[in-house]
Amino acid sequence: MARYIDENNVLSLGENGKIILEEDDTITDNALLFAYKNNINIYRLSSVKHKTAERVVVTVVGSDTTGIISGIATICKENQINILDINQTVLHGDFFTMAMVVDINESSINLEAFKKSLLDFGEDKKLKINVQHEDLFNFMHRI
Repeated sequence: MARYIDENNVLSLGENGKIILEEDDTITDNALLFAYKNNINIYRLSSVKHKTAERVVVTVVGSDTTGIISGIATICKENQINILDINQTVLHGDFFTMAMVVDINESSINLEAFKKSLLDFGEDKKLKINVQHEDLFNFMHRI
């Protein structure tokens, strides 16, 4: 609900030394001046809409070797891909498995290019790498 803030109610709203304005709040010039004179800081919440994550699931299976996680993380870093979750284990001493969820929303490359770079890395390391959009992964693994 929108608030109207003037010099008559600015003190009661700014009892902690600040007032946080919602997007649809209105504050008068006199209220701003009064707040300034009384050391009350005024903040307006941004109306910028944050993009929702575009999640991709990366799975890796193969023999454990040095640099698997580092190599994949480097590919992500170089392409502005955020790692949201990662889980890896080594079974029986040399069988490596990893599942990773990444956000490609701010990526400098598209999903196909990301997938190709991971598959090329996997080929060099003799790993089986699978890259799927989260929606497809969830659809294929629903119970």
